Amino acid sequence: MNQEQFDSLIELLEGIGLEPYSYSGRGMYGKRCLAVDTDSPLETMAIIALEAVDVATELEDARDTIEALQYPSSDSMGRSSVLYWSRIEWLGHSEDSDD
Repeated sequence: MNQEQFDSLIELLEGIGLEPYSYSGRGMYGKRCLAVDTDSPLETMAIIALEAVDVATELEDARDTIEALQYPSSDSMGRSSVLYWSRIEWLGHSEDSDD
């Protein structure tokens, strides 16, 4: 995934009120990936898919986004969960100067 594709995913997630961040889950040995916090991982995935379709200019764009976000993992954090995609390396948002 290139920076432009990564930034598009970040913007999509932010567009539905999520706050994407860098996360290293169990067994990732320090590798950082894309993650969001959620109270309901299944509901969040459904909302992400709907938003991908809504913002896509072509069906192929929506398909690419949904395919990129397939197979997330989740870790329970008490009342909420972290939903993360270990296959999507955290590249940092190009608008962020800290990453």
